[in-house]
Amino acid sequence: MRRRVLEIFCDGGFGNRYNSLISGLALAEMCGLEVLVYWPKNSSCEAGYNDIFVTTLSISELTLPELSGTLDDAFCLLHDTLGSETLKVPFHSAYDYPTVEGFAEQVLNNYSRIFYYPALIPTWIAENSIQRAVKALEIKQDLVQKARGFIQECLPQPFYGIHLRRTDLNVGLSDPEVQLLVKRHPNEKFFVCSDDPIAEAMAAANSNVARRKKINYVGKRNPDGGWQSATADDSGRVYYSNIQRGKDATLEGVIDLLILGQSQIVSFTGSTFQSVARLIGSVNDLSGLNKPTPIQFAAIGDVIRMLKNRYLSLGQLMGVCEELIGSDRVEEALSLLQEALEQEVGMSRFVILFNLGVYSTGLERYQHAMIFFRAALEISPESVEAKDAYFKVAQSSLIKNGR
Repeated sequence: MRRRVLEIFCDGGFGNRYNSLISGLALAEMCGLEVLVYWPKNSSCEAGYNDIFVTTLSISELTLPELSGTLDDAFCLLHDTLGSETLKVPFHSAYDYPTVEGFAEQVLNNYSRIFYYPALIPTWIAENSIQRAVKALEIKQDLVQKARGFIQECLPQPFYGIHLRRTDLNVGLSDPEVQLLVKRHPNEKFFVCSDDPIAEAMAAANSNVARRKKINYVGKRNPDGGWQSATADDSGRVYYSNIQRGKDATLEGVIDLLILGQSQIVSFTGSTFQSVARLIGSVNDLSGLNKPTPIQFAAIGDVIRMLKNRYLSLGQLMGVCEELIGSDRVEEALSLLQEALEQEVGMSRFVILFNLGVYSTGLERYQHAMIFFRAALEISPESVEAKDAYFKVAQSSLIKNGR
């Protein structure tokens, strides 16, 4: 029987590395493959595999340039073309297979060596296998105990988590949104973690917010550049990410991630740090606390990014706007709908214009409301609802102006 090996390459920050590692381990279990893990130490993560996990696997610290030219007999499943260009191999997306059976038929039947390098967890790998892999992958006890100790000392009740990704990827709640959130829920307890100590300190100035004070934070690879300056990593790949994650800063981040995973996290940022926290927290209980009821609180910056990338349906957009209105964030709802106007056409545009008219009416901005309703009627002249709204607003405008 031929020996079949899955070579799992883990690169980038801890979140990306964990996604590659855990999905690779799950895939190996599903398909009966031997495993070799590559975990290079570089500017994205200077902490080694043995610094974070209890070692039970074969580990190599070879980098992409060092592996270049050695994979001619392997089938390479990759995250993007930057990886294939560095390795000098054909690009095959790690995300293309509809099922694990499709992967087995197309790849396993033809190759005994598979090089596996995603940054996200492919959807075709079974969730129950992912969870078993998370359960089996043991994080070092000193990191776990630091996370557990902080929860026991500072978070004795079910708590909410706020993750603020700043530096090279500004996602999540803005600082004013954090203040609004925690002040709106004064009886709830929050844990905040960030790669920016100032953002953490501003949030933790509120008595119901706890942060874990850290000595080590991420730094810049190029001290003279901005956080999002085009910067070459150790493999020569250029990203708009000027990040240097030292060993100690990475380990501090892992502890924060473990704590965050025990919380009810507020808002989805799309950050792999947050998604990995949710994944580990869903499988491993470090606190013995039940998670509190979710709080619906939109981060406008994240919603706009989703809108621009067309990840948000019209129904989801309107749901976010209703959530904002219910939280007395009417101005933000208006801004979000005006942003959406740049993309939507036809009846979707009609719905947005009509709701802009409704929200403007609520603020007694009757002239603005009339403009929005009039534009909506240009799209759907027979809309009785829009006609009635227009005439009612026109009447309210006359009354307000004393005519």
